[in-house]
Amino acid sequence: MPSNEISDQTFPDRLAAAVEAGHVVPWFQPVMDTDGIALLSAEAFPRWDDPVAGVIPAGAFITQAIRTDTLAVVSGALHARAFAALAEWRARGLAPRRMSFNLTGDELCSGAVLDRMLWALDHAQVSPREIAVEVTEDVLHGARAGVAATALGRLKGLGVEVCLDDFGAGPCDPAVLDRVGFATAKVAMAIVGRLGEDDAAEQRLQDLARLAQSRGVSIIAKGVETRIQIDLLTEVGCDGQQGFAIARPMPEDSFVEWLDLNTWPSEVFVQGASA
Repeated sequence: MPSNEISDQTFPDRLAAAVEAGHVVPWFQPVMDTDGIALLSAEAFPRWDDPVAGVIPAGAFITQAIRTDTLAVVSGALHARAFAALAEWRARGLAPRRMSFNLTGDELCSGAVLDRMLWALDHAQVSPREIAVEVTEDVLHGARAGVAATALGRLKGLGVEVCLDDFGAGPCDPAVLDRVGFATAKVAMAIVGRLGEDDAAEQRLQDLARLAQSRGVSIIAKGVETRIQIDLLTEVGCDGQQGFAIARPMPEDSFVEWLDLNTWPSEVFVQGASA
């Protein structure tokens, strides 16, 4: 069911009905250290699990949700289900240190969206310190840059970790890193995907690593798919990796099975989330 098959007139109602029926759900993808041993975090992605069309990826409906001003509906469902899942995993003693998710510029600058997110955390009895939000550099430029920076400061003040997504896709203004104080930066997939094939990509990675490390920012690589990519990322001191080489995004039940097979109950993980 491509998004262009749903008219803008019917989309909001169909989306609301899907949320009400529990069909907008999170899928999870793990982030591991470069040795592939320690589970650092899990990123939550929205999926529309339609009974007829099957699982619809975010790219097929998020753009239309933005256009029809219904993205907050998706965010609300994602946060509520993801935080409830994290609380359940935590009770079992088997969970990532943090759960991360993306915020668009509109979401970041909406006080209502942030308030609902914090309410969902409280309702699930999940600490803000167990959560990370990912934003792209472009939200910190332009007319709303001040509002976005203030919102990130609010989240950081509560203990939420702030991550710069698609690091290297834009100009990588050092002033942005300094002003916001990102804890983590995720190297853009466009760079990671060319490692081992393009010397310019390797040089770009080295430059990004030096920039981040000079400011105490941890580096996670997105879209990791090959051994040579892992080796090159390790050489520059990358702290973590995420991609098909580790695992694809999975529905909750599959992710729990993955946790059981690939991690182990540890007080280190539990304490690390609240440290």
